[in-house]
Amino acid sequence: MKSSKWTTLSRCLLLVLVILLVTAGVTHVTRSNLKAPADDLEEIYESGNPHVEALKVAEYEANLPQDNKGKRLLENEGRSKKPASNNQYSEVITNAQKSAMALLDTEAGWTKKRGDSLDGEGLVYTRTAEGDTVFKLEGNIDIDALTLYEDMAMKPQEVATWNTNVVEQRVLEKVDNSSDIVYSLSRKSIVSNRDFVFIRHWEKKDEWYLVSSVSVTHPSKPEDPNYVRAEQKPTVIRMKEIGPNKLRLEWLLHVDLNLSVPMMFVKSSLLQAMTTFLKDLRGHAAALLSHT
Repeated sequence: MKSSKWTTLSRCLLLVLVILLVTAGVTHVTRSNLKAPADDLEEIYESGNPHVEALKVAEYEANLPQDNKGKRLLENEGRSKKPASNNQYSEVITNAQKSAMALLDTEAGWTKKRGDSLDGEGLVYTRTAEGDTVFKLEGNIDIDALTLYEDMAMKPQEVATWNTNVVEQRVLEKVDNSSDIVYSLSRKSIVSNRDFVFIRHWEKKDEWYLVSSVSVTHPSKPEDPNYVRAEQKPTVIRMKEIGPNKLRLEWLLHVDLNLSVPMMFVKSSLLQAMTTFLKDLRGHAAALLSHT
C-alpha cells in the first residue's frame, strides 16, 4: 500500500516536471521568433494575414524600452528631414523625380511579391534601395492616359473620395503651375494613422505622364501630436497610352512610415494597399468615363 502511494506520487512529480519543461520550451520558442534571422522573419510576416501582423506588432512593441513619459522610443528616431524652405522646393522635387525615375527604370533587383496579371489585380514588386524596402506596382486601366493624368494632377483634394487608403488630403500651397504642396492623412490599418506633407510635380515627358512627390516641411502644417508624421521618399506615378482608352500605370513607392517596428512586420499590408489602390483607381476611372 505504501509502495503504491509512493509510485503514484512519483508519477505526479514526473508529470509536473514534464509540464514545466514543455512550458519553458514553448516560451523559449515564442521569444526566439523575435530574434530570428531577418530572412526568416520576412517570410513569417509576409504571410498576408493582418491578424498575425497585428499580434506581432503588438508583441514587438511590448518589448521596446520606454522613456520617462511612457512613450515608445522609435528605432529610427532622429531620421533626416528634407530641406523645405520656399527657394528649395523646385530643386527638391526635381532631384526626387530623377531619383524615382532612375529606380523605376532599373530592371535588375526587383522581386515579384503579389499579383496575377496587369489586367487582374496588377503586379507588385519589391527591392532594396538605400537600405529601405521599395515597392513597385504595374497595372492596366481602361481609360485614356490624359484624362486620368489631369484628374490626378489637378484634383488632389478629391483623392479621399475614391482612395480607400486616404482619410483626408488637401493642398497647402500652390508652388507654380505644375507643383503644389499637399497634406495627406492615411487610414488606420495595423498601424495608427500616418500623415504626410509632400511636394508634388506633374508633367508629360516623352510618352509618359508623370506625377512625382517627396516629403517636405511646411509652416502651415507642423507635426500633429495626434498622428505619426511619416516621410515619403522620392515617389512617382507614371502612365502611358497602350491602346484606345487603355493605359499602363506604374507606381514607385518609397516611404518611411516612422515605425516603432521593422518594416517586415507590415510589409504584406503595404503590398495589399498597393493592389487596393489599383482597384480604387480603376473604379475612379470608370466613374470619370461615365461623366464624359
